[in-house]
Amino acid sequence: MATSIDSKAFAKLVTEVKKDLKSGDGQVSRSEQAFADLTGIPWGQIGKAIYLAEVEADPSLKIPATGNAVAKARSQGMRWARIAARCGLSPAKVKALYEDSTGESPDASYTGRGRRFNGSSSSASGSTSKASSKSKTASKASSKSRGVSGRRSSAKTKSAAKAAPAASRGTRGTRGTRASAASDPK
Repeated sequence: MATSIDSKAFAKLVTEVKKDLKSGDGQVSRSEQAFADLTGIPWGQIGKAIYLAEVEADPSLKIPATGNAVAKARSQGMRWARIAARCGLSPAKVKALYEDSTGESPDASYTGRGRRFNGSSSSASGSTSKASSKSKTASKASSKSRGVSGRRSSAKTKSAAKAAPAASRGTRGTRGTRASAASDPK
């Protein structure tokens, strides 16, 4: 069960977040781990605590609890937990507002990396960049020099060079191919 965040630790978090918001581009620049280490807030609670501290540090970040405001924030790439903290609602209520306003499922509006609902695996623009196509051709060329799987070199490895020749091993270790069956004097 989650424990409540200590008010002193939260006050310290608010001052640290305020420093981050004033410097740079107006966003929190330090990691969650850095804030957790500074304030003593448990790792599992620091994410939501940072979102709440942002609103307390800068009240202009508050978002009205309306469907249009939630949809606009989501279209700007904001995550559900951050929108919920800025609205003062739960993530479930924020998602319901979004669905009522836009008519689309909240699950369909994914903001993040690596997941595509349309089933494609290409980049978001639909084309590959020159850099990625160059690296693909370079990796194809290097895999041909290493063999089919890329695990074995086409040249003999040190362990293969140290192994005894096949003729001195007898029948042990042969794979039962037609060539070895023809050469067996059975």
